[in-house]
Amino acid sequence: MQAIPTSGPKVPDGFEGKDDALEKLNAALRQQQLVAAMKKARNHFDQGQYQQSLDMAEVVLAIAPDQTDALELTAETRYRLALSHFDHKRFLEARAILVKADDRHEASVALKTTIHNRLKKAAQTHYRNGVKHYINEDLAAAIAEWEAALVCDPDHDKARKNIENARLLIQKIKTMP
Repeated sequence: MQAIPTSGPKVPDGFEGKDDALEKLNAALRQQQLVAAMKKARNHFDQGQYQQSLDMAEVVLAIAPDQTDALELTAETRYRLALSHFDHKRFLEARAILVKADDRHEASVALKTTIHNRLKKAAQTHYRNGVKHYINEDLAAAIAEWEAALVCDPDHDKARKNIENARLLIQKIKTMP
């Protein structure tokens, strides 16, 4: 953030109220910069440039964490950005954006639940494909599918266990005479 310039006419040291006046000027400049940044963030939002809007709103929040307009814009922008990824079937990207979503933003919570369910379903598909590869003795392909399942659902314990077992089996095969 830009500070009040100190060049130009000088206020003599010891002038009563100098520090107070400088503090007030810096606060006014900071407020002016916040208003300008929020205006930019809103313009980006209105133009559907959600990432740019989110970036600008987060700049405002870094300076003024309790700025209500920035908090609201950030919540709605995160939702719109995640929804855009969701609409293009980029569920992992949408999930990553919604990790920071405000739990009071109902639409974000609903979208987060929908994405969670879609990713669990995708994890199951990857898991079953891994089992098929395992049955066909293609351990590398099986591991790749199970790893994909874990990307979709990090809590998929069967995929994690099967990866360990397949890797142990590969090691045993490599050490066989």
